[in-house]
Amino acid sequence: MIKTLFTGLLLLFAMTSQSQNCSDFRTGLFKLSDDVFGKTIISRTETEQTETNKDHDVKMVYSINWTSKCSYELRPKKLLKGDPIYFGNPGDVIMAEIIKADDNTFTVKVTSNFSDQVNEFEMVKMK
Repeated sequence: MIKTLFTGLLLLFAMTSQSQNCSDFRTGLFKLSDDVFGKTIISRTETEQTETNKDHDVKMVYSINWTSKCSYELRPKKLLKGDPIYFGNPGDVIMAEIIKADDNTFTVKVTSNFSDQVNEFEMVKMK
């Protein structure tokens, strides 16, 4: 009985901690490093996400909509610089879920409505 209660309390604490950590990553300046795309700097406000990738000479803006405490959707808004192939189409939706959050680092699982791929990326909050 005590073991069950203890396990339940740990689970509740872990779920609460995850939700609180997710809110820490709603806005700010982030870095994402990837073997394929190189380093991307992400600036996020409550309504927009701007991604700058100097390796591919691309800068683009997405609208962001938080669908839950730890999940959000990105929709292409404007290509500021670079090849349009990186930007996508107006109907594209990128779905992201924060699946792990620690201090200034979080892991996000990314899917979309235009691909069957499921990717996970680690991002670091810079500010």
